[in-house]
Amino acid sequence: MQVFRSVNDLEDYVIANLSKHITGDYHLLDTPNYPNAGDQLIWQGQLDFLKSIPFKCLSTSDDIFFSYPVLKKQNNILLQGGGNFGDLYDNHQNFRKNVIKRYKHNRIVMFPQSVHFNNEHNLKKELEVFNSHDELILCARDSYSFDFFNTYCKNALVLLMPDMAFCSKLTLNSKVKVSD
Repeated sequence: MQVFRSVNDLEDYVIANLSKHITGDYHLLDTPNYPNAGDQLIWQGQLDFLKSIPFKCLSTSDDIFFSYPVLKKQNNILLQGGGNFGDLYDNHQNFRKNVIKRYKHNRIVMFPQSVHFNNEHNLKKELEVFNSHDELILCARDSYSFDFFNTYCKNALVLLMPDMAFCSKLTLNSKVKVSD
């Protein structure tokens, strides 16, 4: 088991183990265009991580405004991480499924996610889509999700990764005084 002694260790681990799976210029999708502070921090961590790789961002889009353009085969698709894989947040899960169905010839990397399903029937439908793609890389941010992806997503490469928030370069401004 990997031991991390600092946030920098977590960031170094992500850079060393995830960057090698992004193999070309990319489209960054499912951006958090909503007021959730945790997802905004994850987003910032993803943006800061992406500065460490030699490829460029060709576009970003949330799930509402993405128009499903024709993409070059060599372009990667990167999907937002967080805690919305499953049947709790249908709009994000449906968007991921539509991207996977539409872009079967593009490498798709999903940043670290946590998994939760309330309904086993929903699970079976999801797996058909995720198992239909040959260049799918799923990152899990916890051991339950890692085991889930390894058990059910037979065609995907599954990685256990820290949450992308740990790659954020945001710092606390120590000169700001917090009042009581």
